[in-house]
Amino acid sequence: MKGGWLVVVALLGCGTKQEAPAPAGSAASTPPPKPASGACAAATTPVQLAQGKLHLFSADNGGAYVTEDVAQGDRNITRLSRIDGKGTATQLASDPLSIAFVVPIGDFLYYRAMAQLKRVPKAGGSDASEVKITGVPLGDLIGGDASQLYFVRRDKGVYRAPLAGGAAEQAIKQYASAFDGKRFISLRDQKVEVITLDGAATTLATIPKGIFLELPLAFDGSYVYYATKEPGTNAHTGIQRVAAAGGDPQTIAPGEDAGLIGVGGGFVYWSIRRATTEVHRAPVGGGPVATVACLRTGGAIDLAATAGGVYFTDQTEDHKGTALLFSAAP
Repeated sequence: MKGGWLVVVALLGCGTKQEAPAPAGSAASTPPPKPASGACAAATTPVQLAQGKLHLFSADNGGAYVTEDVAQGDRNITRLSRIDGKGTATQLASDPLSIAFVVPIGDFLYYRAMAQLKRVPKAGGSDASEVKITGVPLGDLIGGDASQLYFVRRDKGVYRAPLAGGAAEQAIKQYASAFDGKRFISLRDQKVEVITLDGAATTLATIPKGIFLELPLAFDGSYVYYATKEPGTNAHTGIQRVAAAGGDPQTIAPGEDAGLIGVGGGFVYWSIRRATTEVHRAPVGGGPVATVACLRTGGAIDLAATAGGVYFTDQTEDHKGTALLFSAAP
C-alpha cells in the first residue's frame, strides 16, 4: 500500500463544498488504458476516473484521495481531491507545498506538506488548517485513533501527538509499517510482528532463511497480508496472510508476488512485477485468482483497496502522467 503524507500561503476552492472538475485532462468517460503487450486477459474492465499528474495515497468508502501537481502562473501547486468510483471529484485543499502522506482519520484527512502538518474535512466545506506539532520533527504519517496521530521517524520508532496539535512523544521504540487504531504492524529481521500501544511485540510469522520478505503489506485488523520470494530468482512463494491473534501463516495465492498490496471487501488485491503487468485479486481466505487489469507499467504505481473495490494508478498512454482507475468488487 505504497500509500497517506503548515502555515497556509494559498488555498484554492476550499472555502465552500463543491463538486470540482476532475483533475486536468481527466474524465470518467475516458476509455481505460490499453493493456500492455503480452498475454494478459482481465476478468473485468476497470473504469478510468481521471488522469493528470496524479498520486493516489489512500481510499475509503467515500472514494480515493489523490493529489495532483498543476501549474499556476509561474509556480506549481498541489491539489488534494476526493474522487469516487463514478469519477465525481471534490477538491478539498490546495497548497503551494508538495502534499504527501494523506491519511484519513475520523472525519478528517491529515497530510504532510514538507515539514508542516495540516488537516481538512473529508466532506469538504472548510479550508485546510495547520496542526502544530512540537517536540520532534514530523515524520511519515501511518494512522491515528480517536485522539492521537501516529507517525514514523526513521530509526527512532513511532511517535504520537494529539489530533488537534501539541507535543509529540515516542509511542514505541520499534519501527512500524501500519496502524489499525489499536496495534502496529512491523516487518523486520525476517519477522512479521504485531505491537501493542505499550510496545509489547508478538511475532506472528518468521520467514525461513533464504526466503525474502517483500515490503508491501496490508492489514485489515484481523490478518496481515504479505508476499515472499526466493532471492535472485522468480520463484515466488506467494501471497500469504497470518492472523493478528496468532497462528500459522496461510498461503492464499501460491506463486504470486506483489509490488503493491491492499485488502477490502473480502478480497486481497495486488500488482505483479513480471513480463506481464497486471493487478490481481483473490478472496481473503484463498480461492481463484482473477486478473483485474492489464497495465502499461511494471505494476500499479499506487493501489488502495476499499469495501467497494480497488483504486489504482497506471501511466497514461503518452507516459507523461498517470491515470486513476477503479475496479468494483464482484
